[in-house]
Amino acid sequence: MAGRHHKKLSAREVKALSAFLNHSDRPEDTLSFHELQGVLFAVCCAMELIPPSEWLPLISNEKDMSYADLDEAQHILGLVMNLYNQINTAVIERSDTMPQNCVFLADTEANFDDQAPVSQWSRGFILGHNWLGDLWNDCVPDEESEMSAELGACMMTLSFFCSRSISEAFYFEADDNERPMEQEPFEKFAHTVREIFPSALASYANIGRTIDEVLTRER
Repeated sequence: MAGRHHKKLSAREVKALSAFLNHSDRPEDTLSFHELQGVLFAVCCAMELIPPSEWLPLISNEKDMSYADLDEAQHILGLVMNLYNQINTAVIERSDTMPQNCVFLADTEANFDDQAPVSQWSRGFILGHNWLGDLWNDCVPDEESEMSAELGACMMTLSFFCSRSISEAFYFEADDNERPMEQEPFEKFAHTVREIFPSALASYANIGRTIDEVLTRER
């Protein structure tokens, strides 16, 4: 699939998909647009192709999506697949571009809010990564390896803004060798994580794609 290019969803398409996902007819725990992007990023970074039939049920926690009719189902599923292809292209390219419309709020602290775009994306990403946990455990079994360390750093960064409690746990458990002798303020630590977030996207994608390429050569 390398070399293929998929244009971004238009503003109208993003609005339509977001409105559908947020509609009261959907199950209460249906993913938001940014949560869906996070899940799809994790799926696209997996070291093997995950068919849509397996990940589509995650959108509504395996509950009925209550499409109005066949036309709506085809339209929405088409938008979801276009989003998947868009994200997959970025993953293949190891892009460090932030997800569509997923911008950091000017106040770093505000990005921990449940409705903040990056917080939503991070929650979706964690859902997707954990759902694929067995695959990652099989392919990165050595906790002492360089790859495992890089993966851990990526996971910390990409999940940091999913909740304040999780971010504080990362902050207090951080290796003393990775911080100045006098502990830096949490706000500064959070700002640093925000700054390296794009590079963590590219690094996580690179780990997954590299494993996939190695396994493909060995088959």
